[in-house]
Amino acid sequence: MSTDKNTITKFKLFLDLDKEINYINEMNEKGWKLVYLKLGCFYTFVKTEPGEYVSLIYAESKENISRVTAFAAQCSYESIPHTNDGMGELMYLTGKKSHVSQDFVSDIPSRIECYKKIHKKLFIMAILYHLLSLLYIFIVAGSVVLLLKFQANAFITALAIIYGIFSLIIISCDINICLISHRYKKIIKRLQAENSIYE
Repeated sequence: MSTDKNTITKFKLFLDLDKEINYINEMNEKGWKLVYLKLGCFYTFVKTEPGEYVSLIYAESKENISRVTAFAAQCSYESIPHTNDGMGELMYLTGKKSHVSQDFVSDIPSRIECYKKIHKKLFIMAILYHLLSLLYIFIVAGSVVLLLKFQANAFITALAIIYGIFSLIIISCDINICLISHRYKKIIKRLQAENSIYE
């Protein structure tokens, strides 16, 4: 949905932060700069020159965010306001390609710590989705038992179908999060191996 020709808001839902930042940078290349992120899925962009901006996502502990934000500003990055509290401790940064410094998060230890924080959040999300999956499977199983034990009831049948669909969606998200979490774990191991070579 759009507000005017120089500002647009798009709805997107990402579980994978790499896909999310790729999307934001694709919009940058098309001449749209992210200025606000609401509820983790409503992206507000303003019109800029195509390819003028580059963005990144960085994870940092809450007590260090102000310090890291100040350092990011020295590297010509600006912080993008967001209400993406579900993942917590995430910083969305953007800056002009011609001005930003590669000094920000270019060293391997900083990248390892960043990925570790993201992996921890994904691990917690995976546990929550495991629990939700089990809950919905239990509800569906209970509905099926009711259908088999008693005379078929349209209401119970409809509930079983609805809960069955929700179960499939949640299980799909659960599997997806586990795969993403595993990929980040492999990235951390690769970076740790690289870091040990340089030490």
